[in-house]
Order: sequence, then structure tokens, then C-alpha cells
Amino acid sequence: MRYFTLSVIVLFSSLAWAQPQEVFESWKTRHFEVRYKQGQTSRKEARVVGKKAEVFFRRLSSYLAHKPKNKIVISLEGNRGDDPKHRWAYVDDTAGWMHLFRFPEDSFPYQTGLSHELVHAYRFKHLSEIEMPPAPAFIFLEEGIAEYLSNLIEPNKATFVNFGHSLEVSAGQWFESGEDIPLETLLSEQYHLRPKCIPQAYTLQASFIQFLELEFGHATVRRLAFAKDIRDEETLQSYIGEPFSVLVSKWKSSLLRRYQAIPNHVALGQAWRNQTPVLDMYVCKAGVDF
Repeated sequence: MRYFTLSVIVLFSSLAWAQPQEVFESWKTRHFEVRYKQGQTSRKEARVVGKKAEVFFRRLSSYLAHKPKNKIVISLEGNRGDDPKHRWAYVDDTAGWMHLFRFPEDSFPYQTGLSHELVHAYRFKHLSEIEMPPAPAFIFLEEGIAEYLSNLIEPNKATFVNFGHSLEVSAGQWFESGEDIPLETLLSEQYHLRPKCIPQAYTLQASFIQFLELEFGHATVRRLAFAKDIRDEETLQSYIGEPFSVLVSKWKSSLLRRYQAIPNHVALGQAWRNQTPVLDMYVCKAGVDF
């Protein structure tokens, strides 16, 4: 219990005499402050989240060779749907807090989004220095890096977007069904397509970052993770040294080769589509959405 402390904060409104008080507790670890509301989240849940986050933090800091100076705040917000403004975990763009929700498929409390959003929050100081809103190409890389690194720090994660399957299966099966979105389109229309085409965008972009590591090594992905001037295909080329169109061609060949080498890859792809929450997600269609 060396790095763990507990504090309680009682928030009063100017109409406290007429409204029930909201009591927030805070569970602190070495690198995190986990905030939660009494009656909505238990201290046991907060401790689990804090300990899991520390494990992911150690793996991420080893990969990126960098550590934030300040504690990262994780705000536990109850069940998905409790906040009508947000359907997914997110990092706010003012303070850099992680906001997590419980999902039915979580294998531990607040698992969905923990590793993915941690990558964003871990790099918040860097991201806060980027001109807002960032270019679509920057967000293309940002979300791809966050999802790919979340797979490294939380292998075989049973939640969004893998749901227990590999990136090769979740990304490769789009080509099997003819529902892949061209990466050139995802890069140029990131703000329009990513929120709408969630299962396609996150798997394909993460797969592309995976390919960059396989093809060019860890150092290239780490350099891209702290790039500030990625605006379009040309500036991306300046970091990697090859045209984006060439990279996309190589990525597709590499992905399909690895996907097709997996025993029962077609059945696994169908299981990911039809036996996980992906079944209820909207899948974008060529000629309709892009």
C-alpha cells in the first residue's frame, strides 16, 4: 500500500439545503488519481482501476521512453448511458482527465477504454501543444497509435475494439467482406468518418501503425507518437521516407498475408463481427458514407 492514499471531497452547491450532496472520493496511486462518486462506484472498483492503470503505465513508459511529470486523473462515471453527452470513454481536451464508463463486456470494472485513453492522457502535454483542431492526418495517426499501443500494453483485451481477437483478424476481415475503407479516405476524412465508422476506423488505423512497426521498427512509431506537424500525406512521408500510397499498398499486402496465415481466419473474422458487440455497431458502406 506504499503508493495508495484515499481522500474524500464533499461538493456543496449554493442550494445545498434543497439538493442532495454529492460525495466524491479519490484513490491515489503513484501515477494516478482515481476519482469516483459515492454510491455510483465502490472503493474496490477504484482500486482495481488504479492498479490496472499502473501496470499499463509501466508498459507504456517502457515503450515510449518518456513519463509525464504529473499524476493522471481518471474519473469513473458510472454505467455507460449515465452521461447522455458521452457514449464512449474519452479524454477531455482542457485538463486531460480520462473519463471512463462501465460496459457490460468489461472483465474488470471500467476496463473499456482504459488502455486506449491512457495513451491519449499519457501524451496530453504533447497533444495540448498542437494547434487545435489538429489536421485530419494528425488525428488519423493519433487514434491509430492509441489503439495500437493499447493492444501492446493490454494484450488480448476482451473489450473494444478487439473483443478478444487479434488486430490481424479484426482488420483483415474487412477485406474478406469487401467493407474496408481506403486508408487514403480515412486519413483525409478523419473528422467525418471516424465517429461514424467506428469499428472500421479504429481497427484499420491501428493495423496500419502495427505495420509501420513491423516494417520500420519501434523507433519510427515512437517518433510519430511525438510528432507535431503531421498535416497530410506529404508531411507523413517526410517522417517515414516513403509515399503514403506505397505504404498503404505494403500494409495491405502485409495484413492480408498475416491474416490468411491464421488457422480458421474466416471463422474468427465472422465471430468477431457476429458474436461480439461489433454486431450492433454501424458499418460504413462505400457509395453511401464515403
